Amino acid sequence: MQRHFTSKFSSLSRTNKDLYRETLNLPFIGKKTKFEDIIKRLKEDGVLSKDQLEYLNSKLEGKKLWAKSENLTHFVIGISTTSRIESMHAVLRKELNSNSRLGRVLEVFREIEGINIINLSTNLKDTRKT
Repeated sequence: MQRHFTSKFSSLSRTNKDLYRETLNLPFIGKKTKFEDIIKRLKEDGVLSKDQLEYLNSKLEGKKLWAKSENLTHFVIGISTTSRIESMHAVLRKELNSNSRLGRVLEVFREIEGINIINLSTNLKDTRKT
């Protein structure tokens, strides 16, 4: 997602570097109010071209799939970016193979789930503090 934002909003880097950096960081922002503030600033007249605004609106329709601020209350196994998905695959590849018992598969998923529940609760506590 960030790679697509980089190419789509590159012209913003020439006019407003701070807003450009915040735009690239949108998928990782945990506070919903901060996320919405950046979106509001992007939608102000003259900030984005018509094409960029249409792209942004199309991505916002599916923001529950990629925006961390939308996923804090949903269990997504800590995966919200491609690199995290690849890291999950690496863990699965390390722990499992084609000869793994079904019971072992379930054990590995429970272990991953436990680790990510702890991470999620830590993120929620940190979010509530700020």
